Amino acid sequence: MGEHLHRPIRQGYPIRQFRLLAAAGVLAALVAAVLFLWLRDTGPRIPQAAPPPGAGALAFAVAGDSITADGSPAVAGRAVGDRSWVRFAQGGGAAFAGGWARDGATTADMAAELAIHPPAAGSVNTLVILAGTNDIHLGVPFATIAENLKSIAASVGAPRVVVCSVPPRDGFAAATEAYNAWLPGFASEQGWEWTDASAGLRDAGDPGRFGPGLSYDGLHPSQAGAAVLGTAIRDALLATPK
Repeated sequence: MGEHLHRPIRQGYPIRQFRLLAAAGVLAALVAAVLFLWLRDTGPRIPQAAPPPGAGALAFAVAGDSITADGSPAVAGRAVGDRSWVRFAQGGGAAFAGGWARDGATTADMAAELAIHPPAAGSVNTLVILAGTNDIHLGVPFATIAENLKSIAASVGAPRVVVCSVPPRDGFAAATEAYNAWLPGFASEQGWEWTDASAGLRDAGDPGRFGPGLSYDGLHPSQAGAAVLGTAIRDALLATPK
């Protein structure tokens, strides 16, 4: 009888293959998780539902740009950072209830987003609008801004609307001053309130610029500036409407 040659079975190959496949699966899961987190952080912030305000409670929503959103993980989810004035506007009976704000947003962006994703009905009774800085930079006419602001207020549907002056901006002093001079009359025509909340941010000797230590780039308030702005807005919110 001839000899039968038997090749040894490579038992290790299937195990190594399984390990490689498992490692690839883990890597794919990690990539998917990172991609999910990236998309979550770069996508639009959809307001989360807030409980209806109780009797006598002041629940405010916001519409804004980077001056409101600066340093915040998710304004719409009511998570604000150290450089957001919203952090300092809360307390004393004023509760933050969401809204929308994003870096670089114009009043048109705010109007479009809030038309699609307004705060839950009955979740807010006051809307705070601090908007227009990016419109000024782009040269958007006041008439266009006016229509956008009216759309924002209509989408939120809060019975009380408080419009704030915008902070100074290096290189745009005259345009910013003109916008802030126009806003009070426009707000009054709509039956809204006006507050010059940015007054405390202006340099006493040069009102077109931030005071010392109140901005880190000539556009956005520093944490100290955000405290000044937020405190002024809270005072306006808690004051008896005129």
